Amino acid sequence: MTYVLGLVGLLVFLAGVIAYAGDRLGTWVGRRRLTLFGARPKRTGQIVGVAAGILIMLTTLGVLAVAFRNATQTLVNAQRTADELGRLRGQERFLQDQVGVLGDQLESLEADLTQARAVIDDAEAARDAALADRDALLEEAQATELQLEALAATLEAARADLAGVETELLAAQADLTAATEEAAAARADADAARAEVDDLAAQIASVEADLAAAAELLLVRDVQLAEADAALEAAEAQRASSQLSAAEAEAARDVALADREAAVADRATAVADRDAAVSDRDAAVEEREEAQAQVAELAARTEELGAQLGALADTIAVLEGEASRLEARASTLQQENVGLQARNDQLAAGNADLQARNASLQELNAALQEQIVVGNDQVRALQGQVSVLNDRLEEQAARLREVQEEFARVSSGEITFERDQVVFSGALHARDVAEAREELAAFVRAASTHTASLGAGEVALSAEQFAGLVEVIAETEGSDLVRLISPRNQFNPARTEVIVEALENSRLYDAGQLLLSRPVHMGSSELPASQDEVRALIAQLKADVIRTLRRSGLDELQVPTFVGLSDEGFANQLLRLTGQVVVGVVARGTIERSGPATVELVILY
Repeated sequence: MTYVLGLVGLLVFLAGVIAYAGDRLGTWVGRRRLTLFGARPKRTGQIVGVAAGILIMLTTLGVLAVAFRNATQTLVNAQRTADELGRLRGQERFLQDQVGVLGDQLESLEADLTQARAVIDDAEAARDAALADRDALLEEAQATELQLEALAATLEAARADLAGVETELLAAQADLTAATEEAAAARADADAARAEVDDLAAQIASVEADLAAAAELLLVRDVQLAEADAALEAAEAQRASSQLSAAEAEAARDVALADREAAVADRATAVADRDAAVSDRDAAVEEREEAQAQVAELAARTEELGAQLGALADTIAVLEGEASRLEARASTLQQENVGLQARNDQLAAGNADLQARNASLQELNAALQEQIVVGNDQVRALQGQVSVLNDRLEEQAARLREVQEEFARVSSGEITFERDQVVFSGALHARDVAEAREELAAFVRAASTHTASLGAGEVALSAEQFAGLVEVIAETEGSDLVRLISPRNQFNPARTEVIVEALENSRLYDAGQLLLSRPVHMGSSELPASQDEVRALIAQLKADVIRTLRRSGLDELQVPTFVGLSDEGFANQLLRLTGQVVVGVVARGTIERSGPATVELVILY
């Protein structure tokens, strides 16, 4: 304000000096009756007065041009600026109309896109349901095939068991036939042995009869011998009693001896016959006993073979029962196999139907995706046009604002610092009073350099403010965030007035700490997210980070520095993914209130 008042006073003073000089020059010209360009002296005095007025105006313009460099350019280009302003306003109205038309087209396309997406969602839902039905049928078909395989294995095992049982049955029947034949042979042998025993018994009976006859003959011969002995004794007695002649006695005795010897011979023959008969009887008895032993052995063998025949008959009955059961089981398994094959055929037909439906749904999905791609291309083209128009509109609006600001600065002066605006800030780490004075003085010099770069004067810090800051900084154990704030609106001040604020420079985030995270969906392989959407996501994420840091207490003059991949590289990394993704921002170093804030965009999972 003082600068403006001084400038106005200077202009008034110069105007008065120039007016006075012009008046004196006009008076001097009139008294001397001088003429200019052949005019009359009175007219020459008027010309001098007008020239003085023109000089006053030119002096005013020159002073303003020296005082306000931008004002000179504005005054020089005033008409062109006014024409440009009118043209820009006309372009703004035209662009707004085009934006309205494009907005209507965009809304129509968005409605079509929403409808197409709804159709796609319905088709995808139907496809998912069909796929679920197909998967269920496939699982059921697989289970049926497994059951078929199990039943086939069981059937094969049953058939193998049946074949084994049939083999055992044939072997048992062969054993039974052999045992039967052996039993028949044993019975024939037993019958032959019995016939032989009967023959031997007949022979024994005949021999015993011969023996009895021999015994009787022997008995007869003994009787005859006894009779001969008696005759001999009688002859001896007769000889002795009758005293027959020796010759007769001798003859009688010889006859008796001959008879006796004949009887002895006959007896010996009978004894021999008897001994022979006894020998024959003993041999026949031995043969009979051997035949009887063979008969007993054959009877035992026959009984054993009968027992084996009974066991084989039982085994055959068991095997026949097992064969019947296995045949019934095989028949049941074959029926189940037929039923399962019919069910498998039915499931195969259902699977073919579902595959046909799936193919039709895929064709519909492909057609809808083509429509969506075309619609997205149209939307992107319109969005590109709208973006271009918006950029042009923003450029024109910025140009319009610049022009308006130029006029506003000409009329009201330029505001260098607004009220409550932070002029400068920084962290001070001094431990004692002397170090605090030196660090604060360097801080004030840096602030003055900053204000000078903005066209304002150096920072005006009072002694009380300086001493208070030194005391606060020296008493604080850690560092302090010192902020210089403009107390009012200042227009290119010669000395920048500030109020001071000292805050504890607390730690906001540690290195590696997560500042924030956002879940995003990158689409699917069939319908991935676009690059514009990813760029918008990154821009929104950066804006959220700045707001988060501001709410956490980061100084407003500090801007986060993003390290790591560039926005384009991070977008390309995201575009390689599909499905649900969580992205975040982590601190790459310790972040304090005074800054710096070095952060990095990362993909969490």
